[in-house]
Amino acid sequence: DGTNESMVLVGAGYEGYIDQLSMSLKSKSASVVRWDATTAAYYPLDMLYTHDSGPNGINATAADLLGIPGWLRDSVNFNRSDAFFRVDGFTALGIARKAFSIALWVRAETRAG
Repeated sequence: DGTNESMVLVGAGYEGYIDQLSMSLKSKSASVVRWDATTAAYYPLDMLYTHDSGPNGINATAADLLGIPGWLRDSVNFNRSDAFFRVDGFTALGIARKAFSIALWVRAETRAG
């Protein structure tokens, strides 16, 4: 009929977890493939600080955070008693003996008294 269709078959004979599946119509560099394979979520804490800029789209919920403009990137201030930043949906964290890392930069403010 003149159409050129291709089929993608995923999971045939596979037993295990598939947390996300995406298809890209462009080739990726080695560093992009490594980022996609090893980054579960990335929150740069800029204007949309609950938006996951990583490969999985695991958005966060937050309340009472104060956005602080920065020189290179923005940040958030947890200076209210009910402020929080919460992310759910990391299935790999529930698997026993599965390594993971969490990295963040913290500037603690001390107050006299």
